[in-house]
Amino acid sequence: MSDNEELNPDAILKKYLQLMHEIRKREEVIIGLHEGTSNARYLIVNYEVIFFQLRKILEIIVKSPMLINEEEYRNVTNNPENDWRIRDIIKKLEIINPNFYPKSIEIIKLDNQPDEFKTREDGFLTKDELCNAYDYCNTYLHSHNPLKIENELNFEDEWNWVVNILNKIHILLGTHLCHPSDDGNFYYITMENGHGHPAGNFFGKI
Repeated sequence: MSDNEELNPDAILKKYLQLMHEIRKREEVIIGLHEGTSNARYLIVNYEVIFFQLRKILEIIVKSPMLINEEEYRNVTNNPENDWRIRDIIKKLEIINPNFYPKSIEIIKLDNQPDEFKTREDGFLTKDELCNAYDYCNTYLHSHNPLKIENELNFEDEWNWVVNILNKIHILLGTHLCHPSDDGNFYYITMENGHGHPAGNFFGKI
């Protein structure tokens, strides 16, 4: 693919929607493990996989804006293809585009007028909450040190925590805007197009 094709808004949108679809599929794995339609045969392993999938979802949320801001992002890092630490990625994205994070919106229907986009003020997963949730998911990546005394896991509390984070992700991504670093352009994204698939459009300056 040529540089022009890679930076084409339609090509960027297609890649972005593929990542949104991946988020949907990983959430299905989480729900399946909790509901029992999928099973690792060992409860703690089920939860380890649940937290691993949630960790992946959080990573995708942070990394998706790299597509929207690829040209500028490549100017602030030596090897962007190998960037994986989410806090480092966030710092680099904030340098090139303080408005990089998905902007959760509500659609207000108006009679005989274009729909109005209203930015949500709260309820969605913030950048700080995302980083904290990512750190919590990381606690499931390693086996426990047998010399360390730890409280017994309460799986109901753990699941309620997962549900709370997923709900905040739904509010963040359900309908959201992605802004490139150049003012005036944006991508409109919805996680549900009426047929179970993410969809979106690019709106450019005239």
